[in-house]
Amino acid sequence: IGETPETIAALGKRLQELGLDLVAYNCMLPASMRVTGEKKDHAAARDYLEEQLAKLQALPARLVVFGSGAARMLDGENTKENGMRELTVFLRDFLAPVFAKYGFTCVIEPLSECNFLRTIEDGRALAEAVDHPNVRLLVDFFHVAACGERIEGYAAYRDLLRHTHIAALAGRMFPKESDPDDYRAMFRALREAG
Repeated sequence: IGETPETIAALGKRLQELGLDLVAYNCMLPASMRVTGEKKDHAAARDYLEEQLAKLQALPARLVVFGSGAARMLDGENTKENGMRELTVFLRDFLAPVFAKYGFTCVIEPLSECNFLRTIEDGRALAEAVDHPNVRLLVDFFHVAACGERIEGYAAYRDLLRHTHIAALAGRMFPKESDPDDYRAMFRALREAG
């Protein structure tokens, strides 16, 4: 966020005047800020997040989405196992203390277009490895459907699930009643998950 604390506070005030709820923040890390591979710099990412969260204190939302596919993408000979270890260290030792300090929760978003950490099960495994109350899980209807996962399985992630996204599978657009996607199944599963 290139904004100043003052402009962010003004935005918060304007959102409140309009009666709009701010639920979560997206795009946690820029593509250039690597947290896996040879170019990873966990300390730089931590410092960046500390600066951003300090500014976001003026706004009401306390969820930050960790999609950031380019920042976490495996490169070269890096394996999924090593990438998961690197992300565990980053989230547990660098991110979680900063998020706890400012009262934010990071929600891990599995991404179908990423070369690892693609499925809800991958996200669950990472969140459990980090084992920190400020690091939880997000499920996204689009990515779940794109990876061929079962929506009905959301209830199994009840203890970790904190946020969700939804988009039509065709075109990744705003959901419409005429879409062939089974949005009702998603909402049933979310209700089951509490």
